[in-house]
Amino acid sequence: MRSRVAWGWAELLVRVKHDKASTLPRAQLADCANEVFNRQHRLSFFMITVFNDCARLVCFDRNGAAMTPSFSYLEEPDVIGKFLYRLSRLDRAGRGYDASVEAASLENERFFRALHERHPQPRSAEAAGLRDAATAGWRVYKVGVDAPFSTDGTPVRRSSPLARHELLVGKPASVQGSLVGRGTRGFVAFDVTSQQVVFLKDSWRPDSEYIRSEFDNYMLIAESGIEGQYSIPTLLGGGDVKCNGVVQRTRTPTTRYHPFIHFRLVLKEVCRRLVDFRNSYQLLRAVTYAFGAHMMIWEACSLLHRDVSAGNILIHNPRDNEDPDSDHVVGLLADWDLAKTEEEMTSGGATQQRRSGTWPFMSARLQQFPEKPHDVADDLESFYHVFNWCALLYLPHKKSLKVEILAEYISRMYDFASPDNPELGHPDKLENMETGKPFVTMLELAPNIPHPLQLVLQNLASLFQLHYYHVCYPPGPPGLAPQLEMTPKERPQLDTAPSWEQYLEDVPPASVESRKDLPTTSTELRDPTMSPLRNHRKVLTCLWRAVRNGSAWPGADRIAAHRVV
Repeated sequence: MRSRVAWGWAELLVRVKHDKASTLPRAQLADCANEVFNRQHRLSFFMITVFNDCARLVCFDRNGAAMTPSFSYLEEPDVIGKFLYRLSRLDRAGRGYDASVEAASLENERFFRALHERHPQPRSAEAAGLRDAATAGWRVYKVGVDAPFSTDGTPVRRSSPLARHELLVGKPASVQGSLVGRGTRGFVAFDVTSQQVVFLKDSWRPDSEYIRSEFDNYMLIAESGIEGQYSIPTLLGGGDVKCNGVVQRTRTPTTRYHPFIHFRLVLKEVCRRLVDFRNSYQLLRAVTYAFGAHMMIWEACSLLHRDVSAGNILIHNPRDNEDPDSDHVVGLLADWDLAKTEEEMTSGGATQQRRSGTWPFMSARLQQFPEKPHDVADDLESFYHVFNWCALLYLPHKKSLKVEILAEYISRMYDFASPDNPELGHPDKLENMETGKPFVTMLELAPNIPHPLQLVLQNLASLFQLHYYHVCYPPGPPGLAPQLEMTPKERPQLDTAPSWEQYLEDVPPASVESRKDLPTTSTELRDPTMSPLRNHRKVLTCLWRAVRNGSAWPGADRIAAHRVV
């Protein structure tokens, strides 16, 4: 008889293993605990592990695990008995449940599960998110958020009134794969208080006075006086989670990490993931608008994101409920929890033991020189790697049909970490940046008609090559073309020019930068002030000129995802 674990209802796990091995399989225990945390709303979780004739009592939270010394359950059977008795006498909070969350009533559950069926546009991101949230087998909860909230749909301010909002949530739209750390989960939720669909971010932040919270980073951006619209999510409310006036914190002692504080943010926009782009033009627009937001925020308040990745750029269609198939999307640069100001980055040492950033998208210099301080050029390079990574996985190029070769290439360029030093990436990534070699060679739209993304990637490669020349360092054969309809698609010019367009250089898209700008001899003076990455403008000019030429881009050039990552 086969059975499966009902993770969403698990109260206590008992893990039994009889093996000749002398060590406890701790990674497996952490995976089990993380599955419970992803399925339920918990601060901690208990487990009994039985290994041969010995046992341990274990308590997990987002800081790790605390466990008793190993004991013989044959010689001391009362230990487990007393533990179970005491556990049964505790209330829900004592057993590790989040007291700010409760199971939804039957009426609320039925309402939430039927929301997607009543949505006016079934193909919209909201409807798709609600449909996924109502997946059978996942419980529906009511989450209470007591925090400052906007009253008119504009971004929340520090002066906004405190309010209690109750949100219905089901299956999370995203979860974290690791037990230890921020444990970020995202939910497409229904705000019962304001009667609207929102996005709820539930996460844990480091408990340190030297690390600003994501809520405070949003406040810093809102108070910076940026004129016009900038592409980041609209924060409606949120903050640290409190119950009876007490902030929820992790309790497991550790010297490797800061303790963590539980927090929630309620965001206005429900978006699609960047990897769900429908064609290369949508990818271009999403990355370009996110890049523009990055520039405006850096220049307004010197706040650097420090974790630009494919997961932190979201596709938002402002007219999703009227025209969900429109290519006129924008990219929202989300997840500002690791952001720091220029002063914070230059005034002292690291506030956490681990380097900030998502590994595949970190700059080649950071991966080869781990002690190098993170600067604005590293963030700009991360946008370039987002382009490359998405193109390699989802667009037609010369390695598209050679899956084994493609898998090895992506692993080498974007996933590799040295066995001797996990903070070191593959040197080939640095070599590509230094030589200006594009990471992707796109297939032509037709004979002698290059894919427009190839020009963008080539221009970016030249810009970064020039940057790598000037900065100071710390001490295969073509494949078969997929059968795709890659004809240019006429697109109406529906855009209102973004606020940052006025700052861009008037440069034709084919000549933003070229190799003629590189020094002709190796003895020519290297000058960091000559780097095109001193600010955002040259890269953004390259991207925006391509966006404005939308009719040159194909409408259906996305291919099936390669199963290589």
